[in-house]
Amino acid sequence: MGIQTDSIELLTSLYNFKQEGKRLEIEEIFKATNWELNRFKNAYDYLKDKGLISEKTRTAGRTASGLQRVIGLHLTHLGIDVIENDKEFENTFRNSHVQLIIQNGMANVVNQNKGQAVNNIAAPKVENVSHKNTGDINYGNIIHNQNITDNSTSYDIDKRDVYLLEKLSINLIGRFGEKKLTLLAIISLIADVIAIFAVLKSFSPTLYSYLPDVPQSFGIPLIFAVVLLTTLAVFLISIVNYKFESRCSSCKEFYSLEEIGEPKAREVKARGGIRRNWTRTYKCKKCGNTETKNFNDFIENTENNE
Repeated sequence: MGIQTDSIELLTSLYNFKQEGKRLEIEEIFKATNWELNRFKNAYDYLKDKGLISEKTRTAGRTASGLQRVIGLHLTHLGIDVIENDKEFENTFRNSHVQLIIQNGMANVVNQNKGQAVNNIAAPKVENVSHKNTGDINYGNIIHNQNITDNSTSYDIDKRDVYLLEKLSINLIGRFGEKKLTLLAIISLIADVIAIFAVLKSFSPTLYSYLPDVPQSFGIPLIFAVVLLTTLAVFLISIVNYKFESRCSSCKEFYSLEEIGEPKAREVKARGGIRRNWTRTYKCKKCGNTETKNFNDFIENTENNE
């Protein structure tokens, strides 16, 4: 098989692992394929370059099979879309001569030329069964034309403007050191908590009777102190955190990643609000390594239901 067909099979297997609630561990996945190491690496790298899978980071050392150790391996929303959406699959894997069958939430790769299933990794058994509300599926002829209702919205978003943040991070850490800035951030947070209790005590003398009294005249200045300390702590944490965000997972160089391409966002309506996922792609200025990072959050619905 070619690299593209292998990558489809591997992507399908990762999807099935996820559907079964299994953790995506690169060593376990490799063992399940029964492939040679180079064949697995080629398919894996193909999926990574396509942005269909993503890694949080890579660590030193290798697995028992000789693979680079990976932390946070997961399917991106693009990878899931490719499995669950016919058009996305066709646009991503043109002229692949394979199709997908989704049965009971599990995916299976089918060779169009031979009319048989080709993936053997966590593959569900395909039987001649009928399904309702699943589109035009004919397992006798191996036809997959599944219609899926997608309630999500996808759109482009702006790249992060990190010019000033990067300059401040390089200059301040270079001047004072990472440890000193981290220690100052911790001290600021501790002082911030003390100031918050002092503000509460100044306006409510009976609150926390075990604490010393604070004159009410100190209340307003203490509020400003809370704001300043919070701002300082957040600023310092951002400065230090950016150093590690900008580190290449391949060559381990700090401040080497720069954002490329058009970042994408996807919003899905969920119970109680909107689940949002956005993807950014970075390229290392030192070694040319490309990596995709995924971010998620949940926007609660603040509208009152009548």
